[in-house]
Amino acid sequence: MPPASPKTPTADLWKKSALWVLGLVAIISLATFFTFVIIDWQRSPQITFLATPNAQIAVDMRGAISTPGVVYLEPGARLVDAIDASGGLSGDADKSLINLASRVNDGQMITIPTQSPAGSSDQSGLININTASATELMSLPGIGEVTAGRIIAYRETNGPFQTIDDLTKVDGISTATVDAIRNLITVSGGD
Repeated sequence: MPPASPKTPTADLWKKSALWVLGLVAIISLATFFTFVIIDWQRSPQITFLATPNAQIAVDMRGAISTPGVVYLEPGARLVDAIDASGGLSGDADKSLINLASRVNDGQMITIPTQSPAGSSDQSGLININTASATELMSLPGIGEVTAGRIIAYRETNGPFQTIDDLTKVDGISTATVDAIRNLITVSGGD
């Protein structure tokens, strides 16, 4: 067996120096890399979503108003604002059935009811859902042209409504809708 070569102190010193230099180069490289990443990140455009202060809501006004159509209002507007933007109420508007202070919402359709002609409602002023025309039905809150047509088609197919709650049998009419118009309607023979 050959004798082991003696280690020279210069070789050990050289290895230690090389490790220190490699470690220092690695630290400098990482510091440079992260510096450029942070600088580049700070320069990249930031996406921010801001509510536009000029956003408006659109409300479809129908019924007994001067100028039917879509009006544009500020968020938080009231029914009185929508009526004003539509040119005001027409002469046949039934003011007793509308709440001018109610808030309007974006995309909402509002039908201002007309005063019922003589004979279309009973003596109490209620609309008889068994005899009312589509126009009269559309004067009720939440009842539009399509729903009025469904009410008429239902009663023509199934006969007169026996109770006000029978309205929930019509496609598209919920219990909440019936509750909202309950004090405005009647059936012949009275419910």
